[in-house]
Amino acid sequence: MLTSRPPDLDTYSGPPLTKPSISVSGAARSITARMSTNFAWSALSEATGKGLFFLTFIHLARRLGPANFGLFTLAQTTIYYFWLLADLGIVNYGIREIARRRGHEREIINQLFTMRVVAGLLVFAIFAGLLFCRPMLPNKRLAFLGCGLYLLTYAFYTDWIFKGLERFKFLAFGSLISSCWFLMGSLILVKGPRGLTTAALLWSTSFLLGSLSLLLVLHYVVGIRFRPIIDWKIWWTHLKESLSFSISSGLLVLYQYLPLLLVSRYFSSFDMGVFAAAYRIVLTANAALALIVLSAYPVLSDIHCKSPTAFRRVFRKYIIIFSTLAVCMGLGGEFYGSKVILTLFGVQYTTAVQLFKILVWLIPLYLLKSSYGLALFSSGMQKFHNIAALLGVGALLGIAVTVVPMSNVAGASRVIVIADISMMCAMAGIFYCGRKAMTMTRNVLWSLGSGDK
Repeated sequence: MLTSRPPDLDTYSGPPLTKPSISVSGAARSITARMSTNFAWSALSEATGKGLFFLTFIHLARRLGPANFGLFTLAQTTIYYFWLLADLGIVNYGIREIARRRGHEREIINQLFTMRVVAGLLVFAIFAGLLFCRPMLPNKRLAFLGCGLYLLTYAFYTDWIFKGLERFKFLAFGSLISSCWFLMGSLILVKGPRGLTTAALLWSTSFLLGSLSLLLVLHYVVGIRFRPIIDWKIWWTHLKESLSFSISSGLLVLYQYLPLLLVSRYFSSFDMGVFAAAYRIVLTANAALALIVLSAYPVLSDIHCKSPTAFRRVFRKYIIIFSTLAVCMGLGGEFYGSKVILTLFGVQYTTAVQLFKILVWLIPLYLLKSSYGLALFSSGMQKFHNIAALLGVGALLGIAVTVVPMSNVAGASRVIVIADISMMCAMAGIFYCGRKAMTMTRNVLWSLGSGDK
């Protein structure tokens, strides 16, 4: 069989070579189709997983009661912060590197997966050691230890690999396995306040089942088999690159769950449980809104690349529409807050109604805050997003330390909303004035440097 090969360009003397024609419209349609498919499967995965998890949390809140549900939420929140040490920014970094090395992704997958598992083991060992060194009630220690197994089970969760490979349809499968195990186990095994430790174990082991199911899919369907790669030099190279991703995601997690830690620090477990019930609704709603906001990311990025003027015009209309929607959402939460809380959690959470009517404004604020954050990313000002996040965390801590100890849970809720307003204003201010401030600062420094010379 004869095979053809490209001519040697240094010795070729034939007719001029021409590049194959590529349909720009066809390529655009291909990219749009890929993005639409990825978004659809990602939305299905998020809706399935977080929807069923939310239903399970409602069941646990009713069965465990406010005090034990507050303790369960505190244990979860603590584990999320420890997980930041185990993640190492591998999720976002891994997605990017797998996408870049398409066709040669096996090696990078095995390297990063091994790093993640080893980091999970080390952080769990540190967490367990600290847990047994600190004096606390046995039921509380068991609840924390049960949730702490998340550091091991989630280390094996390979959703980031499937995202990098653009195999988003399998994410819904793994998410369904985890959420169904958590829901069914809770319905069968958690019957009252004594089921605190059982609930913690069900939550952490649910990710083990999801991890195993995705690993089987990765091996038998995708054709990638996990082989541990332990090479300290390669790990250090990856770590230097992934830490920037870790800082960004760490600030997000720090800000998102800091209210729960503040309430647990200054108030009782009962107050913590009541607050957690209202705040859980906010987090679930924000997760749903994130899918809507992120769907506009590629569109706004493309418009800004082609015409910054058109981008500002489109974003002006975008923010007007979302601001109107945000006000309607806040007023709706105020009006229907009592029905929402009592329907979902029951009369034992009656005191959460007042908190929810305050915290519900975090939902429209998140919509505006994430919209301005999206504008920063789309216009190439992503570095300033971390500055705004730091300002938000600083405002929350600064106000909370001075006001919350002298207030009640409702006062703490108002502090959280005020801090969120400050973070949203910081993002808006940076977006509208950041470019001008950068240019002015650069010009001043340049003129000072020229004057010295």
